[in-house]
Amino acid sequence: MIRRFTRLSILLLTTLAGTGCIGTDDSAHNDNAHDDNASRPDDTLDAGSPVKVEDAARASLPFTPSNLPPDVSLAPSGDWVFNSKTCSGVSGRPVVEVDGTTGTVSCGLNKQEGGYIFKTIKQTDATYGELTTALFITNNLVIEPNTTVSFTGDRPVIIVALGTAKIEGTIRASVHRTHMKVGNAGGFDGTSDRSKGNGPGGGGPGLPGSGAGGGGHCGVGGADVSAAGGKSYGSAANVPLLGGSAGGSGAGLPSGAGGGAVQIVSATSIEVSGLGAISVAGGGGGPGRSGGGAGGSILLEAPIVSVMGTLAANGGGGGESGQWNDGSPGSADALLAKGGVASGGPAHAAGGDGAAGPSIDGFPGASVSDKHGGGGGGAGRIRINTTSGSATIGSAAVISPFLTTRCATQGKIAAR
Repeated sequence: MIRRFTRLSILLLTTLAGTGCIGTDDSAHNDNAHDDNASRPDDTLDAGSPVKVEDAARASLPFTPSNLPPDVSLAPSGDWVFNSKTCSGVSGRPVVEVDGTTGTVSCGLNKQEGGYIFKTIKQTDATYGELTTALFITNNLVIEPNTTVSFTGDRPVIIVALGTAKIEGTIRASVHRTHMKVGNAGGFDGTSDRSKGNGPGGGGPGLPGSGAGGGGHCGVGGADVSAAGGKSYGSAANVPLLGGSAGGSGAGLPSGAGGGAVQIVSATSIEVSGLGAISVAGGGGGPGRSGGGAGGSILLEAPIVSVMGTLAANGGGGGESGQWNDGSPGSADALLAKGGVASGGPAHAAGGDGAAGPSIDGFPGASVSDKHGGGGGGAGRIRINTTSGSATIGSAAVISPFLTTRCATQGKIAAR
């Protein structure tokens, strides 16, 4: 007799397959977890009920996630856990790098295999066309305290957890202080030689007699007498998922890159603990009046979302007019990223601060005689979608830009 399987049985089999409790063909994925668009043979439960395991896994999401094509397979592959063991032999607070271009996970010489499946997908938008995006699929996502997961590469990042997502450490898709021209996770790179910043909201160039404009995203970049600040773009829903734009460059070092873009989807819940943080801040502009980069995008989608820690999409500060002090990169808090301090006495001008907290627009650089600092970067976008349309926000939580601004909003997940 042919046995029929109910939907509950299918989901149970899927969960057990992901945890290694029953035999599956996922070993090909774990051994080759970095292959783009990895696929599995059709898994048929019986001749009378031809339901693919991938379809059952997708059905475990009780809503339609944003920015994912409808035909993408969401097959599970164990749990994706980041902790000190991921970086065995590394002292202090480990920083794990996840490359959204290749799908590799590393910490020093250590390479992590298994626990996730990597694919590339296309976001399609009438304004921005096709956007190649990195997709990581897992059962449960866990980032333990004192661990930083840094997303690199040139693609926005989407993580789908078919179970829960718990963030007690830090997710960073921001610009590093030592490489502030280089964007990560879809953030647009900075520029040099008095050119406009990269991205839809790139800041204007620092022409003779003006400081360069800061990059824009949700908020506009700081402007100067003849250099426009980067414009606002994108949507409050973070559809499509876009990184922040770079500031314009001045006569000195490169401009600050825009912050990256990270979306986390969970079938059940997302928890950002009091120690947890997600930062997609823009980079600081270099000295010589370059502009700071705009903040990127954070999108959280689950039936229940709890934020006790920090979500930050702040802009970077602009560089001073002299040749010494760059602007500060945006940080994982609600503090303005300071513009570069004026050097060489009163003949130089400080850079403008980047956006944060209640201030969504970057600040213009100072003007002293014929000297002008670079503008600060504008704020990025934060969106939280839940079943009720309202996440649980702790009294000590930090969301920057503030939820009272148009750059941080809440909505409802899309029912199937």
